[in-house]
Amino acid sequence: MKAATQIPIIIVSYRNPRDVVGCLRALQRSATTPSFDVYLCENGGADAFDGLIAALTDPDGPCENCPPSSLGNVPPPRFLRLRPLQLRGRDARVLIAQAVENLGYAGAINAWLSVLLGAGLWIGAWILNPDTEPEPLALAELVAWSAARGRGMVGSRIVVPSRRDVVHTRGLQWRPVQAATRAVDHLTAAKIEPDPDELEGRLDAVSGSSMFVTRDCLESIGLLDERYFLFFEDLDWGVRAKRDGGIGYAHNSVVPHRGGTTIGSGRSRSAASPFSVYLDFRNRLLFVRQHYPAWIAWTVLVLFGHSLEYGIVGASGNLRAALAGLRAGIAGETGRPDRFFEFGVGPPCVRSTGALFVSLAAVKRKTKVVISLGFHLVTLAGRLLRLVTGRPPRDRLVILYYHSVPPTLRANFAHQLDVLSSRATVVPVDYRGSAARGRYNVAITFDDAFTSVLDNALPELRTRRMPAMVFVPLNWLGRLPGWEMETDCVDGRAVVATADALRAKVSELIELGAHSLTHPYLTRLRAEDARAEIAGCREQMESIFSTKIRHFAFPYGDYNEAVIEFCREAGYEHAFSTVPKITHPSSNEFVRGRVLVEPSDGPLEFRLKMAGGYAWMAYASALKQWLRGWMHHLR
Repeated sequence: MKAATQIPIIIVSYRNPRDVVGCLRALQRSATTPSFDVYLCENGGADAFDGLIAALTDPDGPCENCPPSSLGNVPPPRFLRLRPLQLRGRDARVLIAQAVENLGYAGAINAWLSVLLGAGLWIGAWILNPDTEPEPLALAELVAWSAARGRGMVGSRIVVPSRRDVVHTRGLQWRPVQAATRAVDHLTAAKIEPDPDELEGRLDAVSGSSMFVTRDCLESIGLLDERYFLFFEDLDWGVRAKRDGGIGYAHNSVVPHRGGTTIGSGRSRSAASPFSVYLDFRNRLLFVRQHYPAWIAWTVLVLFGHSLEYGIVGASGNLRAALAGLRAGIAGETGRPDRFFEFGVGPPCVRSTGALFVSLAAVKRKTKVVISLGFHLVTLAGRLLRLVTGRPPRDRLVILYYHSVPPTLRANFAHQLDVLSSRATVVPVDYRGSAARGRYNVAITFDDAFTSVLDNALPELRTRRMPAMVFVPLNWLGRLPGWEMETDCVDGRAVVATADALRAKVSELIELGAHSLTHPYLTRLRAEDARAEIAGCREQMESIFSTKIRHFAFPYGDYNEAVIEFCREAGYEHAFSTVPKITHPSSNEFVRGRVLVEPSDGPLEFRLKMAGGYAWMAYASALKQWLRGWMHHLR
């Protein structure tokens, strides 16, 4: 970055080089202040990346070649290739990256933001659609409005290129009754400048075509929520920004926008692509479930009615796509919509090898959800029976454990905490007591002390005044982990936090626990080595962090009676396994069970884990071990 006022402009492309060329030509005409660089992510693969480079560097194109970027020759995470260019006639770099796969709109923006957050000084970033052609003062007006009004996120006046005399939208407003967004002041005369306080009060989000977000706001609300893939991620981001401190509208920031050129989101029901219809229906339910949960049943009913309208106009493919999206939304499906292609419609933009079928892991996961739901219903019936017969059920504590909470899933993690706030009481891991009627007792733990937990999870916990335990593998502080990891729930680039970073997080809410010195399978070690891993970790941690270390978590959940005894000898008050058994706070259990949770868990999946629905897996595991022993005995 050249200066503290440098603005990164982030644009996501998908096989639409003509749009990008037009957008960059408009940026060539931008005012010289503030200065900016452009960061492009091409989601369409190698051919699209090469085609975009060729279009931009054509003799009539807006870019020319330049020396390598300061990011070096190694592409940043989530990118395969990086090509630095220069905007002709401007002191502005254009860095073009080829994504490792189609990351979607949110994923591509997050990929660049994650790099930029550690790359230099900047006051804010401008997220711009490729099919826009901003007027020269558009960026300057956004920055000025943000500073003058103290707004963390500011939008532009969006117009249609052929009708610049009228407003297409000043931003977005959510209407729960219609289960739809409304373009604010659509077709209002552009010369009418609205009252800022009145307008910004009506806005729920700025238009995703042009979003200026300050660095402070970004660090507070987190990155875009990648569960949406496309559609509604800008509305979700805006709602979060409004709650954090307010959103703004810069009337003199004018951005002409054609709209719908990339994925075929046409204005009529028959012109829209099935892909856009599917995501619109699916993500609408995700947004409502996240921000307006009381309206979810009504939204399903309204969307079902809207889906039938496609049949009325003869758009049978879109009718199927709408119903498929509605079904996926009800089921809580999120992320890149590979399952969409099971319905036989859609563009190739998210197709990948093996993506036409649900993976075995996904089937296994859904099977667990179904079994857990049945187990939970049976458990509820049993507890009700005890109440009816005058025998109050035993108090229960469910202990959750996470590994990594990457920035791309911070919003989902925050939503899980909000679910806990509404349905449970979050308590320390060593809690002894009873739960309030109608609520669960839940404790939260994190294994491995990854930096993503400190950066993304602990701030959300602190905001809600929720306690948590972080288990530390001491010898890996400040390093990439050198042990086998559960790759489905840990980012491959995860780094263990440093001692200083952990020390700064210790408080009355956040406690540190021991997770051994080197993260080994303890039952595979000699007795003296296992004892040294367990006792040595506690002794060294108490010296480094100047705090009492009271609890131990078994690496890999691997333990036996000897390991338990070593933990008792070392003076730990409790040890924690990875067996999802229910803890009874009134008992003297030394080993307490925990259930694995991922920030990407769906709504039903998380609620079942929170309620103890996955406890059946402890019985299944015990049965499996008994059968193995029995078969071994027969041999």
